[in-house]
Amino acid sequence: MARSRHDASAPAVVLRGATVVVALDPPEVVAADVVIADGRVRALGEAPAAAVPRDCTGTLVVPGNVCAHHHLYSALSRGMPYALAPPRDFTEILQRIWWRLDRALDEESVRASAVRGGLDALLAGTARETPQDESQATYFGGRKPEDGRIDWTQPSRRIFNLIRAVTDPYPGAFTDIGPSRLMVWWAEERQDRGAPGQVLSVSPLLVATADGAMELTRTEWRGAPAPEINAGRLL
Repeated sequence: MARSRHDASAPAVVLRGATVVVALDPPEVVAADVVIADGRVRALGEAPAAAVPRDCTGTLVVPGNVCAHHHLYSALSRGMPYALAPPRDFTEILQRIWWRLDRALDEESVRASAVRGGLDALLAGTARETPQDESQATYFGGRKPEDGRIDWTQPSRRIFNLIRAVTDPYPGAFTDIGPSRLMVWWAEERQDRGAPGQVLSVSPLLVATADGAMELTRTEWRGAPAPEINAGRLL
């Protein structure tokens, strides 16, 4: 945030009584008046006598932020009716709100969302046209159901991220045991240790990873009948 002296000739506004965030890394917060002129922050501190005061007591003034993870398709979700029980965690937020919206979207509504989100950004002065440098562009092919196969030699966190990324309503993570396929719809990280892929416990179903274990809390058998699983078996 600028601390330079303001242009005394420009009409100014002074935000009084706010708590001001002057830096984010590392965080720095001060109690100060903020002088704004010509649409820019000009100073922290004493304002010209002709400045128009605005009482900001009890508020927080922060520098402009850049959102690098914006889901434009959700621009139409504002005001979306909601009649279910309040979600208790992030998984239920996905299940009760965003995945339902995903299934309802079509090409026309996705385009409308992108246009609405882009217009909001332009009107707020937070977006500008920047040609893409095609020499730096990368491409990734579409995901396939086979991408959900669990590699038990991976760390627990990576396996957990795979499971939560492809869980219901998506194809799901899985592990094969002979001709049977065990779909893993949810799991939790545990500190137990064993050889990667080793069944450490049947109830609860606990499978060792590269650096710990995963408790498979929501599963489903597909294909051939569910096989008998014993502690010590390798998946």
